Amino acid sequence: QLLAVEHEHSQALCTRLFHILSQHLLSHLEEPLRLLVVANLIPRKNVGLVLRTLGQLHAAGQREWTLDIAGSGEAHAAHAASLYQLARSLGLGPERVTWHGVLGDAAMARLYLHADLFVLASHFENFCMAAQEAAFFGLPILAYDVGALRSFTAPSGRVLVPVDDEAAFTAELRCV
Repeated sequence: QLLAVEHEHSQALCTRLFHILSQHLLSHLEEPLRLLVVANLIPRKNVGLVLRTLGQLHAAGQREWTLDIAGSGEAHAAHAASLYQLARSLGLGPERVTWHGVLGDAAMARLYLHADLFVLASHFENFCMAAQEAAFFGLPILAYDVGALRSFTAPSGRVLVPVDDEAAFTAELRCV
């Protein structure tokens, strides 16, 4: 019975995420889905989870997508290098994943304006400025339920999953 409840909850979240995205994507159904991660490349930002999930989608030949990652790799260079290697090992080359590094305001605004979904897999956040910027630009947000996300995102524009529930996060990202 517990599995049935979890399945119903997952189905409801998938339905909600689909509704959020469908409104945003109607104008460009033929184009790849543009995902955006804005995070320094440090372990607690959990960018590896996003890459592993997208690697699974890529291997399965599911929906076309691209991922833009903006953020510095300098604070934890070894971790950043491991993320670059992970992407390569999953077959996620530059046609799929673009590593932008640190960008200025105008370049960041362009990324937000062209993205279809903001993805935040952080294990911990106090007040995530990048998610707040994504909300300002009207992007739907898929994230762990961390920090102050609930205080500045509308329920209709977000899907928040329990912190560190990788299965739930992966399931939601697959729904896209």
